[in-house]
Amino acid sequence: MDRWLNLARRRVAEAGGEPARLFESLERDFATTTKWEAQVPIVVTFACLELVRYDPLAGLQLSLEWGHDTDSYASLVGAFAGALFGATLFDARLRTPVADRLKADHGVDLQTESEFLIRLGLQSKSRTLIAAP
Repeated sequence: MDRWLNLARRRVAEAGGEPARLFESLERDFATTTKWEAQVPIVVTFACLELVRYDPLAGLQLSLEWGHDTDSYASLVGAFAGALFGATLFDARLRTPVADRLKADHGVDLQTESEFLIRLGLQSKSRTLIAAP
């Protein structure tokens, strides 16, 4: 993981704030790589976020502009931005259409899923892998 995060940081530094230069170097780095191999989305995600100083919407846009496996890149950017900034990162005007589509297309209710994940997290805090003597 360190290798790929360091590569992302190096490419951002070399790009000098210019997305086109970043994209050119990523194209060279991954010219013979399938764009959904694990390291590619990691590098793209963090390079895009780093280039825009972790502005979540700008990072999402930039990840889409590079192309290739855009749904994977945008999903990761959104996930990491959400982890960094919390549940209120995107206001309801942006969240509601996504939540509505997930429910309509896949039967997924984000509120129910969020509550489930919170319960899992709380349960895991109360468990230990090795019982105390």
